[in-house]
Amino acid sequence: MPTPEDFRSMWWKDGFPTFVKGAAWVKIIHTGHYALAIDTCTMKVTEFGPAEAGTNYDTFVTSGP
Repeated sequence: MPTPEDFRSMWWKDGFPTFVKGAAWVKIIHTGHYALAIDTCTMKVTEFGPAEAGTNYDTFVTSGP
């Protein structure tokens, strides 16, 4: 059965690069268990780590990325 920590969200770090001048092609993926950043030009993971303790869907959407 899914728990409140079983969620995910994905966004461009600085906004979508074709619309935001100078924005990096970096996508952020955040879950209730971990977060990572991927440089989509090189396909390298530039950051990876555990989510803060107590992160769940409700706390994530009220605090924002």
